[in-house]
Amino acid sequence: MQDLTLILNNPCVEYWYLIHFKFTNKFFGSYEALKPELQKYLSGYEKSEAYYKGVPDIYTRLGETKGLATARQNAQKFLPFDLSSCQTVGISEMNKLFDIFDEL
Repeated sequence: MQDLTLILNNPCVEYWYLIHFKFTNKFFGSYEALKPELQKYLSGYEKSEAYYKGVPDIYTRLGETKGLATARQNAQKFLPFDLSSCQTVGISEMNKLFDIFDEL
């Protein structure tokens, strides 16, 4: 039997992008609420294939290896997800995915 690992991003995967640049657990009620904060670091960010594949690509824009290391460190600072706080605290658990990759 295989394990199932849930990876939460509250409110959206862009929270993971934001913590590439700074730690925050600020609550954003939606992607639209988070977008202005993210655009301080990723100018012109849009949820689009063109942005992700543009020049530079999303990996480069997020700071490559250094940005990923920062995001992973920042994600470790979050308290475990608690359903009672999902409307008051932001979180990204994408670091769990990279932890799984490290174990392969």
